[in-house]
Amino acid sequence: MLPSEEEGLQNKTSTFVCLARDFAPQLHKFHWQHNGNHLLGESSCEQKGSEANFTASSYLVISHADWASGASVKCVFEHRTGNLSKQVQQGVGDLTPSVILHPPMWRGKDGGSKAQLLCAFDGVDMKSLAVEWSVDGNPQPNSEMFGQSSRLEVDTRDWNPGSRYSCKVKPGDKKSWIEKSIQVCSDGHFLAPEAELDRPPLRDVITQQEVVVTCRVTAAGASRVSWRVDDKHTQSQAVKEYRAANGRLISNLTLPVTTWNTLRSVSCKVEHPCYPTEASITMPEPGSQEPTVIIRRPLEDWERDQSLVLECLLGGLSSTEVSVTLQANGKDLPKTEYVTIPVQKDQNSLTAVRFTIPDDQKGVNKRFSCKVNHNIQAKSPKISSSTGKLFAPPTLELFHTPGSGSTKLVCVGSGFNPQLKWNLSELKLNAIKKKSMGEGGRLTVTSEVDVPQTEWYKGTTFSCEVKDENQKHQTRNISICSAAPHTGFADVHLVGPPVNVTASHDVLVTCLLVGYGISELPIVWKVDGRVVSDGVTTPPSSVNANGTQSRRSELKLEAKKWHGRADVSCEVARLCDTAPLVRSISKPKGQLSVELAPPSQRDIFLYSKVALECIITGADSAAVDDAQVTWTVAGDKQLSQSPDKQGMRNGQFRKVSKLMVDMADWFSGKVIECLVSDQHYGVVKNSPLTRSIQKSDGADPEVLIYTLPEARDPNHDSVVCEVRGPSLGDVYVMWQVDGGGYVEGNTGLLHQDNGSVSVVSILTVKSQRVADATLFTCAVKHGGMKDYTAPLSVQYSKMTRSVPTVTLLHRPGELVCLVFGFSPAAINITWLKNSIRVEAPEQGTAQPSRGPDGRFSTHSHLNLTSGDWDSGMKFTCVVTHVTGELSQDISKPEPKNEVFFHDDNMADAVPEDTVAETLNMAWAFLFLFLLSLLYSCTATLIKVK
Repeated sequence: MLPSEEEGLQNKTSTFVCLARDFAPQLHKFHWQHNGNHLLGESSCEQKGSEANFTASSYLVISHADWASGASVKCVFEHRTGNLSKQVQQGVGDLTPSVILHPPMWRGKDGGSKAQLLCAFDGVDMKSLAVEWSVDGNPQPNSEMFGQSSRLEVDTRDWNPGSRYSCKVKPGDKKSWIEKSIQVCSDGHFLAPEAELDRPPLRDVITQQEVVVTCRVTAAGASRVSWRVDDKHTQSQAVKEYRAANGRLISNLTLPVTTWNTLRSVSCKVEHPCYPTEASITMPEPGSQEPTVIIRRPLEDWERDQSLVLECLLGGLSSTEVSVTLQANGKDLPKTEYVTIPVQKDQNSLTAVRFTIPDDQKGVNKRFSCKVNHNIQAKSPKISSSTGKLFAPPTLELFHTPGSGSTKLVCVGSGFNPQLKWNLSELKLNAIKKKSMGEGGRLTVTSEVDVPQTEWYKGTTFSCEVKDENQKHQTRNISICSAAPHTGFADVHLVGPPVNVTASHDVLVTCLLVGYGISELPIVWKVDGRVVSDGVTTPPSSVNANGTQSRRSELKLEAKKWHGRADVSCEVARLCDTAPLVRSISKPKGQLSVELAPPSQRDIFLYSKVALECIITGADSAAVDDAQVTWTVAGDKQLSQSPDKQGMRNGQFRKVSKLMVDMADWFSGKVIECLVSDQHYGVVKNSPLTRSIQKSDGADPEVLIYTLPEARDPNHDSVVCEVRGPSLGDVYVMWQVDGGGYVEGNTGLLHQDNGSVSVVSILTVKSQRVADATLFTCAVKHGGMKDYTAPLSVQYSKMTRSVPTVTLLHRPGELVCLVFGFSPAAINITWLKNSIRVEAPEQGTAQPSRGPDGRFSTHSHLNLTSGDWDSGMKFTCVVTHVTGELSQDISKPEPKNEVFFHDDNMADAVPEDTVAETLNMAWAFLFLFLLSLLYSCTATLIKVK
């Protein structure tokens, strides 16, 4: 601001004012220059201009002569945000009048109740200058001139409420006033305050009688704070306020804990003349945030030797404070953690709270859980599931897995901190260790070693030991003798000579060993209990493709001993056996084998009786020939067909006896027995070989029919019928194709994964036949059905069913029934004469033919006599198809009057009926003419007489 001319004339001095405003931080410096030279002795004053910014001014006084001679004066303001400067010179500048109204400069470093408004003007004639001040339109006479400015003292009581201050300037050479106005909300004096509301710490809520809610107001000048709890004003006695060193206004509201736990909302309202604001806390509804709490023992902590650490994982919480307590067997441990959870953007975020298990809680029966208080208004805290018994004694399992070249031994130890150790009988084997942490917090360590087969099959014992903290050590042992069944490593088979060996040649008996490590096993031959060595040959063992070994020992035995049924044995002392394994053999005495075969599917479906076969087999032909067969049905003897000897099959002689049983007896469940007496070797007749059979009942099954497209053969099509149920009895399955006769499929048992058994029948037909045979029917009879004559049936069609169209035509001597557009091909056409079925010799039906659209057509004709047709009988064509039954009627129509028009230009054929009618009419006219002539003659004669 420039000096006034009045000051120069009266005081011979010129005072310059340099004003800097709205800067922060506070540290700054002014420099003055006169004609480019730095000056000393300038004065400055600092003032607080606004809530967060500062205002400062500096004064420079020089002689009026220097200023009047055209001197230049420059003010430099230095600040960390950058340097600013302003330069003026006598006689240089814009002479256009201008007025600037500066905001108030509050007295004192921290501001005060008094301030000055500065109205500066430039480019005006100071001699006749007029200045007027007003507040809200009311004139203010207490202003004073200061250089080229006018000052007005302001009181905060008038300024803060928002009064409007105006400065009007009228230069002497001007006719109009220049007016500038300012008020508290437009001068930038205040920044908008910001309010933050802090909840009381959860620790205080849980442990104290009273809690403090804090409202922090930034840029709090001219601000007042009021509190509302559940929309009600609070008493001032519960509120304490102070200003912090950083200028913030701190307001504390003290509430009883009981009030805090039951309130719904609390708000801090900041009253400000320009920028009122408010901050609120709304208590969450109980259950609005339902946390998930999981307790776990981190595996990574165990790896860092921090095995006593447990983690409580909290999920489903956002922007809240919780208390977390570790529990042992449902009781709180002393330490409680208070955790503030920030706003979570990811709903799956988890917050981990870590605890170290105290030494006094290492009991073998201790289980640990996490208790979380997340909402003091909730009725009960959230508690996680418990860990297992972390410090319980360790468990140990040792098992083996056979392999082709080695046997894998697996040792599994579980505990709090299990340590595994192998005892491998001086073998140097690399152990592979794996570790995992179970859900219950128990650590599982797995150690695996591969033992060579040569060592494993020596019977070596291997040990695995587990140690855990101060618990008792545990050990498990394993060897081939304890882990594998004997047949798994040394099977012994004794094979005799062929059945048809003659009596004149020595015989060869073979003892075969198969397994591992059998090359050194001793083999001892005995004949009738005596050890023999003559005739024994034992070649070296061989190795099979699967890694097993085979070893063969042969004994050449005299023929007379073999045929004399000497007892020949092979004894092998295996590794883990307490006694040798003995296999014995002798010439068979002609034993018979008897099998009673059940009835066939065809018998069940096609006949009224079922055929049962008693099959007798044996190595001795004479024994089979002399076997006597007796049949009984429910204990009553039955007559059977003579047994039919069928020669040898698979090296055995065979004879079959058949018995025909009524279907009713079979389905009634009667027991049928086949008794076979072996008389050739003196078997007592009262002790025959007996086989029995009867129908097996069962619950009603479920029948399904479907195809297997993944097994489709391009030349064949297969349909599957499955019969299943919780308790299947006897099941018989047959097929029908397009309603034809019964045919058999490939039927067998299907074992399901759940242990149940189904009966499956597969019917396969050639693909070229499917074009004509499109309807498959699976018929099922089972042991539990009450009416065995009515099988269960399920159908499957490979083509879309189409309803036939029927048209009935009359031709001389016959009727024709046209049927077309139907699918599948199976169809039946029947003729009725006055609703009575016509016998076959009078009709004929053609085979269906397939059209290009896959549908079929056919026709049927009925021979007619002229009498049948002329008599007006009604003829009906009845069509029976899988889609339903259709019928068409026809009869001779009633005669009608006919009028003929003769056209000379056309020669139409005259029907025979028309000719007959014409002749009859001519004869009628002739007869009437003769009769009238006779009447006329007779009348004339009478009159003449």
